[in-house]
Amino acid sequence: MSKIIDFIKRFRLTHNAPQKIFSVLLALVLWLIIIDYENPQMTKTFRNIPIRYLAAERLADDKLFAETPLDETVNITVQGRRNDVLALSEAELSAAVDMSNLSSGKVDLPIVVSSSSNLITILNSDKIAVRVVLDDIVELTRLVDHFAEGELAAPLEVLNKQITPRTIVISGPKKRIERVDKVIIPYSLVDVTQSVSFYDKAIILDVDGEIIEDLDVANDRFRVDVTVGKTVDLPIEYKYLPIQDENLRVVKKTESAAYATVRGSIELLKTLKQVATKPIELPAAAELYEAQVALDLVDELELRAPSAIKVTVDIDYWEEKQYNLTADAVQFANQSDELEYTVLDDINVPLNLASYRHVFAAEDYELPKIEVDLAGFGIGNHNVPYRVKLDKRIDSDQNQTLSGYLEVAITVPDEE
Repeated sequence: MSKIIDFIKRFRLTHNAPQKIFSVLLALVLWLIIIDYENPQMTKTFRNIPIRYLAAERLADDKLFAETPLDETVNITVQGRRNDVLALSEAELSAAVDMSNLSSGKVDLPIVVSSSSNLITILNSDKIAVRVVLDDIVELTRLVDHFAEGELAAPLEVLNKQITPRTIVISGPKKRIERVDKVIIPYSLVDVTQSVSFYDKAIILDVDGEIIEDLDVANDRFRVDVTVGKTVDLPIEYKYLPIQDENLRVVKKTESAAYATVRGSIELLKTLKQVATKPIELPAAAELYEAQVALDLVDELELRAPSAIKVTVDIDYWEEKQYNLTADAVQFANQSDELEYTVLDDINVPLNLASYRHVFAAEDYELPKIEVDLAGFGIGNHNVPYRVKLDKRIDSDQNQTLSGYLEVAITVPDEE
């Protein structure tokens, strides 16, 4: 028992305490040396770590556009135990910049680097910030113009051209928008023989005629209508309305133009053989009526000539008169001065004459006559043919009474 007690006394902590503490520290140092040899501290630089641009998708909402590419990278240097550093992947490293609440211009954005591993320490990165250039996104409204290449074959011509919608709204970076000079839709007129319609995209050009790409447009489909036509001469149809008084008639009418020169589309002209005037209303009175009339043209047809169309209409009453022809109306033709001619028949030829009132009242109006041609007839009694001669302006509906035969006695006159 005493031996055991002596042994315990020899191993008390307080016995040779400095030596014991030194031994423990020495063992710890040796352990650290061994550990550091097995898994030493090391540094490593990870290159071309992509920078994440946080809130970049909100730039458009803030009416901003990044002129510089958002594709910068950064080199990150880390430190840690060899095993931990070697086990670290690029996916566990992060570099990010915050792009919220920015304004246009040059902006320096601080880079925040971090690691998802708590076993390593980030020493530094080769960049502390990235510079981005931001431009305001603006809108521009422009007319869309035609750009026709080539010409139509004569006599065809472009009557009208239209683009629908007429304007285009362009949006994009301010600097790029300021380059916009005009917006066109190009097409060719070569070999075109009729009106055409089609849909196409508009092309945005700068002042040098170069195409500007990568601009947003509110509408990328436009309808183009090109009306092709020509100028032709068409007969004029004068549309006179009936005179309200049935006793009045048109004696004569004079029209200043027989043809009208009009311009219209090929499709419309194919349907027309003539053009008509608007209804012409004649007065219910005996007079010489003069008026300027207009053509009744559809809106798509343009009158080129004549500049004015006039009509002159002579209107008079139509009258009928009865007339009896007697012997006093007989006129001999081809008679001999040496013979005597006597009509033996009792002459009474009734006539129904019709003409205009002014004809019957004219000073040069000729009364009806009975013309008897005596050529070839000698002395004796003969049935000689006759015909009734009327004024050229007179109508008669009794043709059977306008000719016939008369018994005429031809004798030698007694000598005194």
